[in-house]
Amino acid sequence: MACGVVPPFISEIASQRVRGAAGASFQLVLTIGILVAQFIGMPFIAGTCRGWGWGLSIVFLLPFFGLFLLILLPNSPTQLIAKYNNEEQAENDLKHLRGTNDVHADLETIRQQIREQSGSGGSESLSILQILKTPRYRWPMLTTVVLQLSQAMSGINAVFFYSSKMFEKARIPNHFIPYANLGTGLINVLASIASLSLIEKAGRRAVIVYPMVIMAIVFGLLTVNNFIDKMERNETEFQSRGQILDHFQKTELIECLRQHRDILAKHKLYGTGTTGSLVEKELQIPVTKFESGPLGGDQQLGAKITSRELDILIFFIDPLDSHPHTADVQALLRLAQVYGIVCATTAATVDFLLSSPKMNEPHVRKIQTGQTLKPK
Repeated sequence: MACGVVPPFISEIASQRVRGAAGASFQLVLTIGILVAQFIGMPFIAGTCRGWGWGLSIVFLLPFFGLFLLILLPNSPTQLIAKYNNEEQAENDLKHLRGTNDVHADLETIRQQIREQSGSGGSESLSILQILKTPRYRWPMLTTVVLQLSQAMSGINAVFFYSSKMFEKARIPNHFIPYANLGTGLINVLASIASLSLIEKAGRRAVIVYPMVIMAIVFGLLTVNNFIDKMERNETEFQSRGQILDHFQKTELIECLRQHRDILAKHKLYGTGTTGSLVEKELQIPVTKFESGPLGGDQQLGAKITSRELDILIFFIDPLDSHPHTADVQALLRLAQVYGIVCATTAATVDFLLSSPKMNEPHVRKIQTGQTLKPK
């Protein structure tokens, strides 16, 4: 209701010199509200499983205090004259709004607008079909509809609803995504502030046309980039299936290891391919990186096992999907079993393993031949 009533009310009480900026200020306040909500939803404030209720309480508090401010809200001078024919009250409200006793020019402007509406049949109620049939109203009506549709289809809803997934796809670390979302809200506020200064200087049409052209170009480039990205990922069956699964496994692995970062920092870590690089980047812990699994990384890990330089193997695999180097993975796991290496292949087993008191105690491993190996 507020979104439908407030903009016309602002346009009726604002001076003609600042009417455009005053109307745009409503959008500015909306963007500030979105930014405040994003800030309150940060993990260190109310963005937790127990704190979200306190974050929603602001929806009650702000309107509650706003009720007391409504007492100071003046009437619309245009409505007082057009609907109630109360020019005396309209003049008093205009003096209060303008801060001056000389409001005759504003009153005359309001009277002129009312006369134009009355002379053109503005007091009559027309149906949508009648508006479309009347040339005088057809194009303004169509222009309004197109502008509203362009705003709704500008992509801003997708930006806010799917921003987290977009940032995740752009390989932004998960713990930085809330801050990236906050930056999106800040850009939204800055753009609204810029429109306030441009709407009176550059004119309404320029502020509408040129940003829409820029948006069309940007979204066109994003569409082309997304199409090319999908083409590249679908070149082979391995890319269309295996890489997606691999991405999910790596994401789960990183989230799991992040919870045990302090423990892992005390040990020497090895990793294969992009997984090793990703662990080093996300956890800020040095990792000795080998080749990727299909290119010999699994064999390099096996060599570390046989040389007694590796005691724990954390290896997330998908039991329902096969990979080109499945045989290498099976050989690595078999070698780990032979040498008595502790293996963790799920987040649950990693939690049990790294939280075990045995992590801080020396241990003896036995290989299948019966030979006892003491760790170096």
